[in-house]
This record gives sequence, C-alpha cells and structure tokens, in this order.
Amino acid sequence: MSTYIGRKDNVRSLSEEKYTALSEQNDWPLAFAEGYIAGQSARWRGTPPSSYVVVGVDQYALGFRAGYFERLNPDRRSARPDGKPGVNKDEEQGSAVIT
Repeated sequence: MSTYIGRKDNVRSLSEEKYTALSEQNDWPLAFAEGYIAGQSARWRGTPPSSYVVVGVDQYALGFRAGYFERLNPDRRSARPDGKPGVNKDEEQGSAVIT
C-alpha cells in the first residue's frame, strides 16, 4: 500500500510542476493554469463541465473554460495577406482556398 501512496504523491508532484511550468511560460496565475489543464482533461474525457466552472469568475474557472472550450487556429494559408476574406493570391494555382 505504501507503493501506491508513493505513486500518488509522485503524480501530484508532477502535476504541480506542470501547472507551474505552464503558468510561468504563459505568464498566467497558477490557479488559471490548474483550471486550464483540468478543462483540457475534461474535454478529452468527454465529461461536461460543472455549473461552477461554467459561471465562475475566479481564475480557476476562467482557466477551465479556456482549456475546455479551446479553439483551434484555422489554417492561416487560407487568409489573404491583407487580412480580408477571399482567395489568397499568393497560393499556387489550384491550391488556393476560398474563405
């Protein structure tokens, strides 16, 4: 049983290191980084967010929503150089994308 407790403490320590590294890398509060990781994990598991993190305004809830509802960046090659929607004239003929 002591081996299990040791693993649990080790995992907790690794999680805290991950939160700290993410917080320092992005200049986020530690609670925001913890919420962000929890939000990503909940999204990956397919579990719905609790009502607390949906309506909460503290750093943890904000981070959770940022991780849970993370938006992926669209392919930047589809935008015109001037930032307006339409065909990117810089793309090769036949591979241009209309936005």
